[in-house]
Amino acid sequence: MDNYLYLIINLSSLSVPLALSFEHRVAYFSKFISLKFGFLITTTFFIVHDILFTYLGVWGFNDLYLIGVDIFGLPIEEWLFFFCIPFSSLFIHFCKEYFTPKLKLSHYASKIISISIIAFLIITVILNPGNYYTVFALGLAALLMGLG
Repeated sequence: MDNYLYLIINLSSLSVPLALSFEHRVAYFSKFISLKFGFLITTTFFIVHDILFTYLGVWGFNDLYLIGVDIFGLPIEEWLFFFCIPFSSLFIHFCKEYFTPKLKLSHYASKIISISIIAFLIITVILNPGNYYTVFALGLAALLMGLG
């Protein structure tokens, strides 16, 4: 049963948002078509990134928690992760926007939080020079946040 764990986690994270997607107030289902292109772009980037880092041996997957189906060296569960988690995360975002539309940070608070996160990311990159995945992922995150 352990070999289904990653799959169960993926499907569990998807189950509630998928079931509630047709709830009339949020109507998440009506956004599916417009979201598919964004999912496709980000999923492609992260899957290529995962394939490369897995191939280079920077990281890997524990076969004890996988069903054993691989595509380009990545377990099927990892492929599903890049669909399930963005789908579920955006569902939470749209629910938050619908149910608490006035709950927003001020521009100043957003700026302070962003600068703090960027500083944390840069410090973490500096302190982990031999950890290629950490340097790449957090360095890219700091760069993209700095550009935004």
